[in-house]
Amino acid sequence: MSKASVYDVAREAGVSISTVSRSFTSPEKVSVKTRAKVMKAAEAMNFTVTHTAASLKTGRTFRAALLVGNERLDWFGSLVREGLDSILHPAGYDTSIYPIGDSEEQEHFFAELPIRRNVDLVFVSSFDITSKETSRLSSINVPIIGINVESNHDLDGSVKIDDAKGIQLAVNHLLTLGHRNIAYMHISPKSSLHFSSLNRLQGFLEACRQWPEPVKTEVIKLQPGQDVFSSFISQLQSMESRPTALCCQDDSVAIPLLFKLNRFRLTVPGNLSLVGFDDSTYADKIGLTTIRQDPFDLGAKAGSLALEFLKKTPPKNPYITLDTQIMIRNTTAPIEDTRPLDKWACNS
Repeated sequence: MSKASVYDVAREAGVSISTVSRSFTSPEKVSVKTRAKVMKAAEAMNFTVTHTAASLKTGRTFRAALLVGNERLDWFGSLVREGLDSILHPAGYDTSIYPIGDSEEQEHFFAELPIRRNVDLVFVSSFDITSKETSRLSSINVPIIGINVESNHDLDGSVKIDDAKGIQLAVNHLLTLGHRNIAYMHISPKSSLHFSSLNRLQGFLEACRQWPEPVKTEVIKLQPGQDVFSSFISQLQSMESRPTALCCQDDSVAIPLLFKLNRFRLTVPGNLSLVGFDDSTYADKIGLTTIRQDPFDLGAKAGSLALEFLKKTPPKNPYITLDTQIMIRNTTAPIEDTRPLDKWACNS
């Protein structure tokens, strides 16, 4: 049986050959109804169009690069990619992951890309890039979209949350519950990249300063690879007065600490109110109070922005900030229901 051609699909769908071609190479230019007819005919006839053929016609590679600041995808990066693919795949694009471990790898990527010219779109997730790097992509007309990147400077577009405002939701929740001695725990970045989550510490301190009553704050800084529980207990014992509540940089800090505290019969929120940040995979199941962001939505909106740029009709609002929300669950309680940490026997 011979392979179906574009002519066969056009005849089966009752449309022109050019309409079939546009349905695959520029789907945004074809109505949803017509494109559905073409795709149905193509599927019935087992017809596929290769990226090579489409690239020759359009000059595009039909590839997108997603840069992540980790050696491998975490829950956030995985959902960002799913969101991107939900928009890019129907338009014929594949997404490739580029792990960026430090500023040297970051510089190498942007130095090599103009030579290779093997992607049409670049997405940068959660860390900042330089003006020099963005100008290199501008020189070859490759749009660059930030996802949770702190600065919009020189980016074609961005979709992000406000990390500082997000953590302020957590602080205000704890202050409303009566807590006036609150700690913040974060992990120092192990790479030279500048991550947007670093803004949460400043947001925490600012929210405590703005409260009309005095608030005592402590900052607990962990090094990458340190045991969260041991480091917390060690620094806790050196404090003159121990906090009644703790904000964590993200759920990956809060969740291990929660399990260890329970293991040593130090109850949350009985001895300590605890708030995370992210609303990651298991936060709901274990009842963690946390700040919710939606990485799938971040990715989907970034994908939509990128396709707008490829149409040569830049969107009216290329810089989007999405709201966060506090998910109040089981790990926070009013101060009057809290047994002060000073009474702990912290000898574990």
